Amino acid sequence: MGTDNFLRLGLGLAGRPFCIFGDDPTGFEDSCTGFYCSSPSGSVLRDFLPGCRVELEFFRVWICLPALSEARTSPGLAALPNRQVFVIGGYNERDLAKVEYCQLPATLSQDITTTDNSPEFWREAAPLNIARCGLGVCVMGDRIIAAGGVASDAVEVFQPPNAQSQHGQWTLISRMNQERYKFSLAAGQGYLFAF
Repeated sequence: MGTDNFLRLGLGLAGRPFCIFGDDPTGFEDSCTGFYCSSPSGSVLRDFLPGCRVELEFFRVWICLPALSEARTSPGLAALPNRQVFVIGGYNERDLAKVEYCQLPATLSQDITTTDNSPEFWREAAPLNIARCGLGVCVMGDRIIAAGGVASDAVEVFQPPNAQSQHGQWTLISRMNQERYKFSLAAGQGYLFAF
């Protein structure tokens, strides 16, 4: 990934929730896919984010996905290796506990749409235990961790939907040592890092 890609990515996505997933865990190989939420005007600070975009061919072509069921600002994003992408919490006149997710197809194309015979593109997952926006989100193994948000030090772990639990399950775990808002959360070697 060259410097030009960093500049294009940085200028186009500054301040927007963003995540990368793919075969390379570092996120720098051509097999990786980027995902972000956007607003119609491009403003992150003033607009609610009605939908998300996914890239094709490693940041060269971006396509719009169907609209979320509820527009929001300041959500968390997480992408699992199985191509499930989660939009978590956020704000729309109130903090949201709502979690929506989609299953991206193995081969992405610009005609990602729903038909009358298919299920909705975005599905509801179990809501957060604590409504929040400006939260930090990361993936640890096959689980999603959500932490912080406005005036919050709470941390939750999510078991994604499976055959036993159609909507998945959020569980509160130990709190952070301080409240954090609009921060980054990362996982590595069994540890969580907030910065």
